[in-house]
Amino acid sequence: MIMSFICQYCHREFTMKHHLKRHLEEKRCKVLKVTGPMADEVKSLRQEIEILKNNVSTMSSIEKRLEQQEKKPIVNQNVLNVICVSNADNYLDMLTEKTGNFEQAIDYIKGCALSDLSGDCKLIEKIYFEQPGNIFFYDTGKTRLAYYNEHREQIHEDRTSFGRKIANNLQNSYLKGINYLIGRNLTCHMSPRKFLEEYDLQTWNTHIFNLSDSTYQRKMVSQLKIPLKMP
Repeated sequence: MIMSFICQYCHREFTMKHHLKRHLEEKRCKVLKVTGPMADEVKSLRQEIEILKNNVSTMSSIEKRLEQQEKKPIVNQNVLNVICVSNADNYLDMLTEKTGNFEQAIDYIKGCALSDLSGDCKLIEKIYFEQPGNIFFYDTGKTRLAYYNEHREQIHEDRTSFGRKIANNLQNSYLKGINYLIGRNLTCHMSPRKFLEEYDLQTWNTHIFNLSDSTYQRKMVSQLKIPLKMP
């Protein structure tokens, strides 16, 4: 922006300071000097004009920067991984939706339910951890977790609450899976043992019961591959 020098009497503007000086020295200003309250008002108005000029210049600069940003190609810059860990997640339904194949999903659930702790971790990681960084510890003591919900809000949760929540979801998912297999076999007049041996039924039900144990829940969370990342 070009600096201007203004005559305090006639308010004529000059681009060079020495031009203003010569203007004053040669008494070219024909307007009488403004004194009193009027002089202060004129000075105040001139200051406001300068402020407006500066604001216009600043806005112009911002607009140019905005135009430059809009012209840049859109690049995926660590987009937030949105995930919603609720108290009512049913992993059988979620797997079916992911794979588009219920039979494949029920078979996967069966394998996890009969594999104890390793199966639980395998299922949880498939549901929530297929994209890295979905869920992470945000304190060095690894006592609190964070993830982003569907509103892109960061949710903080202690590991005890998180463990209880996913254990409850596992129980509901395994119950739905085992009830479906038994019901299908009975409907088709087949022995339940065709898909689940008596040992498997006992193991499956015992495992569902064990998921209520807080010690088991803490152990499960500790074995999940949850990264440490400061938000």
